[in-house]
Amino acid sequence: MRKFAEKESFYGLINFAQSRISMMRRRCCGAFFTAFIGCLSFFPILAGVSAQAASKTPLSQASFSQCGNDSEQSSSLYKLIADDRFERSDSTSVDNSWFDANGDVWQVKANSLFAADAASFANDSLLRPVSEMSPGQKVILDIPPGVLAGNGDAVDIVLRYHSQGNMYLVTADPTGAGAGSCIQIYKIIEGVSTPIGPRRNYSYSPTSTYELAAGAIGSDPTIISATLTDTSTGAVCVNDATASDSDSALQSAGQSGIDAHKTVATSNITISRVRTFEYIGEDPLSIGRVSASVLGKKVTLSLSKPLSGGKSGVPISYSIYRSNVPYFTPGLGNLLKTVRSFPYTDTPGGGTNATWFYKITGEKGGEVVNAEPVSLDGVSQTIPLDISVGVSVDKKYSPSLSSPTEFNLVTIGDSITEGAGTSGGDSSASGQMRRALASKANVTAVYFSNQGHSGHTTTDWLPSGWDYSHAKAAAQSLVSAHPSAVLVFSIMLGTNDSAGAGTRNNHPRSLTDSEYINNITMLVNQLLVDFPSAKVVLQNPIWYSPNTHNGATYEESGLGVLWEYRKCLTDAFSSLVSSHYGNVYLGDVYGWNYFSANYATKLLAERGANGVFYLHPNNDGAVQLGAFWANAAYSAIVSSTYLNLSGPSTVHTGEAATFIVSANGVIPSIISVSLSKNGVSGKLSESKLLLSPGHPTASFRFIPQGRGSGEIVVSASGLEQGRLSFVSQGN
Repeated sequence: MRKFAEKESFYGLINFAQSRISMMRRRCCGAFFTAFIGCLSFFPILAGVSAQAASKTPLSQASFSQCGNDSEQSSSLYKLIADDRFERSDSTSVDNSWFDANGDVWQVKANSLFAADAASFANDSLLRPVSEMSPGQKVILDIPPGVLAGNGDAVDIVLRYHSQGNMYLVTADPTGAGAGSCIQIYKIIEGVSTPIGPRRNYSYSPTSTYELAAGAIGSDPTIISATLTDTSTGAVCVNDATASDSDSALQSAGQSGIDAHKTVATSNITISRVRTFEYIGEDPLSIGRVSASVLGKKVTLSLSKPLSGGKSGVPISYSIYRSNVPYFTPGLGNLLKTVRSFPYTDTPGGGTNATWFYKITGEKGGEVVNAEPVSLDGVSQTIPLDISVGVSVDKKYSPSLSSPTEFNLVTIGDSITEGAGTSGGDSSASGQMRRALASKANVTAVYFSNQGHSGHTTTDWLPSGWDYSHAKAAAQSLVSAHPSAVLVFSIMLGTNDSAGAGTRNNHPRSLTDSEYINNITMLVNQLLVDFPSAKVVLQNPIWYSPNTHNGATYEESGLGVLWEYRKCLTDAFSSLVSSHYGNVYLGDVYGWNYFSANYATKLLAERGANGVFYLHPNNDGAVQLGAFWANAAYSAIVSSTYLNLSGPSTVHTGEAATFIVSANGVIPSIISVSLSKNGVSGKLSESKLLLSPGHPTASFRFIPQGRGSGEIVVSASGLEQGRLSFVSQGN
């Protein structure tokens, strides 16, 4: 495989899933082909940008036709700049306006572009002249048989070249005949090569000719996309290698061309034809993110960037939709207003503790694009009218084990637990949980088994099934090898249960709330029958994008189901804790919000039936998810007990606000919790609360009088206090 000084960094793709997709089609050689250049109608980066399109076809329905013929010169979106077949005398200089960055490494030989025999080399770029630079560009290479033979060589397309150490590189990285070869997109900044976008594998045939095509359009972000076609058979080997990048060093126009990596002097790197194109179509329709501010009962909506791109000289309009139901579908029934600009102020009403959800779309010349919301749930902008949920501000207390402790850790789950989207092994969220747990105070060792299985549901994990028996065997093996270690089961399930169809057991629908609760309950009960001293931590499932549709159908309806599962998990925990107190804990609750807000950089961009979707954490995301899991498990399992206080950080004069007190850790008996307030005056509904092993949470209300800052304090003998600051506003 090709070697790079790799620094892992992932960038999310522009999500075209909820945009309308337009593609130009024209008749060519007696058949219809999409009006993109060359042999490929692959460019997902062009979704929704063809203003003169004769028809609109969702990307999921687009045909990926191959038409590598001489008549294919330019398209309505691209203009052919250069077409070199190298049909000239052998020469150590390529000529024909080409520029060799390292000086005559590339040559013309036998009517082909040839990498010189003299020596091995790495990353020598052959470029079109500066006069042909453009911000939107595409390159197509015709590759003869045997070139991608898997001997350590690789052929690349260069885009946005600024210097030999600054460019985008799309590489066909071979491993030899058969599966395992791949297309990978890189950015090179100051000589450091970083893979961006997912690796796309293909099966290589040494007797086939290939066509590698790649292009870059847009700025901040730049969208890079590539395909590989077997022109001997017409089969498209890779049609979805796509990446997005906003690195400032590569956002302007640059040169384009070809590059290679050669490991031995006698390598056979030849190219029979190179075509370069300039993108002349319209910029993709794009819109900024939604932000919102709340003052009293008024909600002000803003966009970080107005609608841009698409047809010129066409009016822009925005539609604002509002609902009190999360994950709602915009329509006439919830259309609030059509406006020409932002900000926009709304007074939705609804009374105390009402929560509203907003969606905004932009429209220009018949093309519609959805604004990306900045929100807690990642789908709809959530506006609590009178409260903004806060967390305890008392950060002084950090629970820790009182003596050196070893852990036997078994992670139970699906592909997210297994590590899909990461490099595997310790790069998975499970591996990162082990690593994070091992770094905690007084943790001397963590022995570990990853029992995540791609596509599996809570039904697969019932005690009578294969999944359970293998996890049980793994746990028994760990306990046998390390009998003094604390056995911990970390469970995160529900993602595949929420899918409407297509999961491993081909469920025709999402599991109901009661089915999900029952399955979780049966799994935990059996684990504690087989391992009575074990600790079981129930981790909340994490957000996925509402267009997710791979082999299974998740989509927006499934996301709504998954949201409800989070509440179901709390119900299951409340039931289980009564019979397994001290053995069952509610784990991470932060992952959902974190990944909905950071999906573009922390989740892997994948292509499915509805376009680019986000489901699996990438390497960076897995580090964070593993830390969430480890923090929750460690804080729950340590013997110390402390108080948490949650509730509103903004309250309103004369209106009751609800606060919740919970004990993190094991409550040995009934404890009395005292309440007090500082700053703003007001009335507490209670002065004392009782917590017990069977009832580790309690709530109270506070009615503020006057405006200003205040603080609620909860305390109990021998326990750390919980504190929450708030601001009281008028109505």
